[in-house]
Amino acid sequence: MAYFRWLLFPWDVYLDTSFAAGAGLSYATSVPAIEAKHYEDTAQFLGALMFEFAFSLPMFRSGAW
Repeated sequence: MAYFRWLLFPWDVYLDTSFAAGAGLSYATSVPAIEAKHYEDTAQFLGALMFEFAFSLPMFRSGAW
């Protein structure tokens, strides 16, 4: 999986913000029971997408206090 993370936002002094996005392949060692129950056509290789926004107050940032 490949990730991209952006850390610099103009409001970071007030609200520390980061954004991440990623895409890649996912492999399940077995078909999940809930998927097999609801779908006839299942797959073990899947495309995966990931999006993340993280927020914290600058005073509580790791190592800041």
